[in-house]
Amino acid sequence: FYTFTAPACSGSDIFFDDLSVAGNGYIKQWIWNFGDGSPADTINFPENPNVWHTFDNPGTYPVTLIVKNSEGCNDVFANNVTLLPAPVANFHYYHACENTVVEFTDASYPNGAGNVVSWNWNFDDPASGINNTSSLKDPTHIFSQGNTTYNVRLVIVNFNNCSDTMVKQVFILPAPPVDFTFDKTCLDEVVYFNPDTLV
Repeated sequence: FYTFTAPACSGSDIFFDDLSVAGNGYIKQWIWNFGDGSPADTINFPENPNVWHTFDNPGTYPVTLIVKNSEGCNDVFANNVTLLPAPVANFHYYHACENTVVEFTDASYPNGAGNVVSWNWNFDDPASGINNTSSLKDPTHIFSQGNTTYNVRLVIVNFNNCSDTMVKQVFILPAPPVDFTFDKTCLDEVVYFNPDTLV
């Protein structure tokens, strides 16, 4: 007998917890078959019989556990595990320049799994303090330093409590140095200013 974590979402690690009892003697072997075409997972005593498994695609899978005890007896427990489709996280960003507001737009889609209900952003910019994170769908952020690459992470969760994560590198362009010159002049005369922007 076993239990597994819920919700079971495609692309997520599912924990299977063995609850088998030996009867006589002790359980010497556990064979997990996940019904998704992957090789069976065979565990021998005294190793931990509990396992993690990731199902790549949504659907219903017949997960079978075979246990063998030290007395030569076998038992089989089978249960259907239904994998819900997970959403797909994605985002776009605009105006990635130093000292300017960078606009982030959520481009995630539900993937047939129910609407996305929460967004968790981390801008990889701890120097920005409490502004380093956001729960808005389409946030903005001013990065603390130019000429720097930040690993921006978006975690989304859908109606079924399935989640997905997207990380993108965002390079913040440095602001160009700006200077200007002007002609010497006298009171009540026109002064000419000339931009001297260095790129």
